[in-house]
Amino acid sequence: MYRDDKPQPGYSPIYAAMYPEMVAIARRHGYALAIHGSMRRDFDVIAIPWTDATGKPRELVGELVRTFDMKQVGEPGPKPHGRIAYTLSIGFGECFVDLSFMPTASSDEQHVAWLHYQRTDSGSVVVKVCDSDSKGAFKVYRHSKESAQ
Repeated sequence: MYRDDKPQPGYSPIYAAMYPEMVAIARRHGYALAIHGSMRRDFDVIAIPWTDATGKPRELVGELVRTFDMKQVGEPGPKPHGRIAYTLSIGFGECFVDLSFMPTASSDEQHVAWLHYQRTDSGSVVVKVCDSDSKGAFKVYRHSKESAQ
C-alpha cells in the first residue's frame, strides 16, 4: 500500500556514484574532499587544501564541470571563515553540487598564535604569547602584570 507521508526519493544515489571520481580529481589539484549534509536535495562537499601544491579552486571546478558535464550556476560566493562556495548544476531537476573551499595559506602566510594565561603563587598574572613562523618554530613572549608596574 502506498503512503503519501513517505519522504520523496532524493538524489543521493547519483551523488554517491559521482563521489569517487570527484575525490580523484580533487587529489590531482591538492585537495581532500569531505561530504557535509544529508545528500537528499543537494550535495554539500567541502574541499580542504591538503598538499603544499594546492591548485586554485576555479581549476578544480573547471575539471569537475568538464568531467561530469555540469554547469556552474552564478559566481562563487564568500562564506563564513574565509570559505568560497561554488554551485554546480548536474543538469536535471534540482540536482546540485554545493562545493565549498576552505582557504589556503601560502608558506609566508601560515601563522599560528595563541595566548596562555597563568596565575602565579603571588597572585600576579603572566601572559605568554606563543607565536609560530612559517616553518613552525615557536617564540614565547612573557608579560607579567607585576613587571608592567
